[in-house]
Amino acid sequence: MKTVILAAGPGQRLGNLTKYIPKPLLPVANRPIIERLLKALENTGIKDIIIVVGHLGDKIIKEIDAFENLNLQIKYIKAKEYMKGPIFSFLSAISELMGEDFILCPADCLVSPHTIKKLLEDAKNKTTLTVCTHAKEGSTVYIGNNLEVKGVVVPVKKWAKTAKSIGIMYATSEFLKYVEKAVEKGKTKIIDAINIAIKEEMEIKATYVRDQNWFDVDDVSTLLEANKHYLENLLHTDSKWNIPNVKIIPPVLLGDEVSIEGNCEIGPYVSIDKKVQIGEKCKLKNIIVLKESKIPPKKVLFDGVFYKNDFYSK
Repeated sequence: MKTVILAAGPGQRLGNLTKYIPKPLLPVANRPIIERLLKALENTGIKDIIIVVGHLGDKIIKEIDAFENLNLQIKYIKAKEYMKGPIFSFLSAISELMGEDFILCPADCLVSPHTIKKLLEDAKNKTTLTVCTHAKEGSTVYIGNNLEVKGVVVPVKKWAKTAKSIGIMYATSEFLKYVEKAVEKGKTKIIDAINIAIKEEMEIKATYVRDQNWFDVDDVSTLLEANKHYLENLLHTDSKWNIPNVKIIPPVLLGDEVSIEGNCEIGPYVSIDKKVQIGEKCKLKNIIVLKESKIPPKKVLFDGVFYKNDFYSK
């Protein structure tokens, strides 16, 4: 089975940060979002990956090709009309999918292997959306009494309950014609194709998951929430870092070749990527520092992302 990952969008909700670094490469606990997604797919047994790139696409390709310990067959497709919306990015990959079922997910989605496995088990060769009742983020999915999807964002038919979409779906080859119909109607989102399919009587199911590791990273606040969660729950980051004259308040994650000068206070909820330099008397709390950044002395930084020489707050 092929998985299509949409990694073409400009990530505009992250402001100027994604002018320089594409959203899929933003780190959560010092590992790019898309690397975590690819690892989750690999751990499910999926090997055949199509990644659609657009904004800063060459940078994404170069970075992914450098990832270690991934045993995947990856094909890259460069979308020409990605600025029109995600459905146009997906349209560029359709020729790779004719006659096949596939998984479709955005590149900014953090998800556990368990969720992917449950989607595959529950789909049973029917187009299926993963939904969650406890999630705050995500599009609203309207669901009938027999787990049939009645609409996304807006109800197309009568519904009984709602949940939030986790963004990852199993789709049959039949679904592709509704993608093409949505484009013909001038629509821009995958959601539009789903609603057209429902209106034309295609059966689409929902499968419930409870994934504490799921995050839809759309802005700095969500990126920091994901980083905090991974530091707290999935990593052993409470080591006693032995740095003279530096106070470390765990959880803190330090990459390789990090230099921290004296009288700094680091933490809690701080991840610092490799080759970072931090000047003396800095105070950092709940921030992500990207690789090769330089923080000047006496900086007090809370709740944001530091990249190169600039700070992006939530």
